[in-house]
Amino acid sequence: MFFMRDSKKLAYESDLIYEKAVFACVHSGQPRVRGAGRRPDQHYLALGCPAKIRLLNKNSVLKITVLELNHNHEISKSLQKFYPKNRQFDLKSKEKIIELDKHQVPRGIIRNIMLGDNNGKFCTVKDITNVLTKMKPPSTQKENILVQKALEDIKVIDPDATVIVRTDEQNQVESILIATSGMKENFKKFGQMIFLDSTYKINVENFSLYCFLIQDSLSFGQPVAISFLSHESKYHMRQLLTTFQDLYKNSTEIKTFMVDKDFIQMNLLINIFPTSRVLLCYFHVVKKWREVIARLPITVDEKKLILRAAKRVLYSIDEATHECNIEQLKNVSSHTEFDMYFRQNWLNCKEQWIFYMRKNITTLLNNTNNRIESFYAYVKRTFRQRNCIPHMGEAIEILMKMLHLKSDTQQYRNFTQSLTVYQKNYNHNHQEFLNYCGRVLSDKACDLINNELIKMDTGTFVIDEEEDKENDNIIITNSTTTRTYETKPNKLICSCYFNSTTSLPCCHILMYLKKNDGLNSINENLIQQRWLRNMTIHSDAIPVVFDDYSNNLNEITLNDSTDFNMTKVLTVGEKHKEAWEVFNQIQSYLTTLGTDDFYQRLSEIKELHTKWTKNKR
Repeated sequence: MFFMRDSKKLAYESDLIYEKAVFACVHSGQPRVRGAGRRPDQHYLALGCPAKIRLLNKNSVLKITVLELNHNHEISKSLQKFYPKNRQFDLKSKEKIIELDKHQVPRGIIRNIMLGDNNGKFCTVKDITNVLTKMKPPSTQKENILVQKALEDIKVIDPDATVIVRTDEQNQVESILIATSGMKENFKKFGQMIFLDSTYKINVENFSLYCFLIQDSLSFGQPVAISFLSHESKYHMRQLLTTFQDLYKNSTEIKTFMVDKDFIQMNLLINIFPTSRVLLCYFHVVKKWREVIARLPITVDEKKLILRAAKRVLYSIDEATHECNIEQLKNVSSHTEFDMYFRQNWLNCKEQWIFYMRKNITTLLNNTNNRIESFYAYVKRTFRQRNCIPHMGEAIEILMKMLHLKSDTQQYRNFTQSLTVYQKNYNHNHQEFLNYCGRVLSDKACDLINNELIKMDTGTFVIDEEEDKENDNIIITNSTTTRTYETKPNKLICSCYFNSTTSLPCCHILMYLKKNDGLNSINENLIQQRWLRNMTIHSDAIPVVFDDYSNNLNEITLNDSTDFNMTKVLTVGEKHKEAWEVFNQIQSYLTTLGTDDFYQRLSEIKELHTKWTKNKR
């Protein structure tokens, strides 16, 4: 009737193993209804039973500190056989069930056979189904061929793609890593920050899916490598990370990894990528605190007070504030186990999660793993369209189709952005400057700069009159908060959080430029490439040969692969493919031009399009 609900192991070697252990009745707690009502006939074991046994290690002896043996439900030896724990099969029985299922024996008959073999041990047809679903099926030759075919298809469609398969001593697959040419290009352009996480239950073989993700110029998450892992041990994780490092030789340019609080993963990243910072997702940090605080034997109001104090520590803006917040947290939690838990598990890695210790790191304003969580939600939606979980080979095919669509969507967005001007009526005094930004910077960068202009207009800033102009060091003070910021306007550098994490002009730099030179333009060469408007991605871009930029569009020389078969009747899809190849070449040509030449050629394209559509009408 009892199970171990909670436990904590000793930090040192001992025969007792546990520092504390709590055993509760299987009917304890309240039902956790998580569904949306689509399956109304659900049964829950939880009945709020108070029966509980609590053991605590005192002086190297486990002593009973809580003993409650009164149940609020019927207890009978004859009923014990109906509980799920007592209906479980041993390994020999599971193997027999699988063998009978191979011979297509109906599951009702399998149930009757198992009832006879186990001397009347009770089981249901659902138990037989659960065994067949959960037992990892052995790799068959057919499934191995399907996996091999799926990986070969990736190389056929994209010859520049990388597919790495690692096997163990028994020649069983341990890991598969895939990186297409588009992924490699994404890493080259936007690889300063990597989001890393895993998801499960997308293949029958129970391989977990790991994804390395970046944020592109339009603030969308894009994978730069995906991997299937058979196990998540330290050995396999190290193998995955070193493979990723070997794949991208310029991985030293990665400034930041954003991960959950997985100690094995964190330590491996720190050792394998010593020049990168490993940061923790704020959402998962707070989620972990909530779980620990929820188990404390205190009132709800006290729990809320501890959580608020812990969050203040998380968002500390400087060291003095941090020390003050730590003291406040100690005052409200010293009478609970949370105080010791917090000091032992969190203060030894505070540089990875406390705000003031990571505010100058490149995060692109991300403090959570929201990009990769959104990507996995997209993956799960795609796989849930099926009636059942696919085998590995089919799972790879589904995933690659989904990634190709995502890549095409990214190319479309970048193609649209690079050949258009972003204009938005922001309704304030800097519309002309923002129109200039719309011609040079990405849509996302324009929105961010607009927010900084609003801060500049509504804030109260004072420029230190004793400027160090020789070193281009300008001290700007926020009169409201009394915080000071050291800026170098001519280099577009500031010590504030926004500029440090995005490398875009902040409200302090914009205010100085407005006061001295006026907000007319900014030096494009000082802006990171990721924010420029002509930053496009071609997973299969075709090289272009140029004669001379100074003439008209007819000077673009198409390569041999663009020869047209004028006698063939094309389908709509074939027309789209050939037209897209030419547009890619035109796009590549335009991105090499200066700003004035770019807009001149762009206007010629628009005039040509107007002429074509006019003649059609």
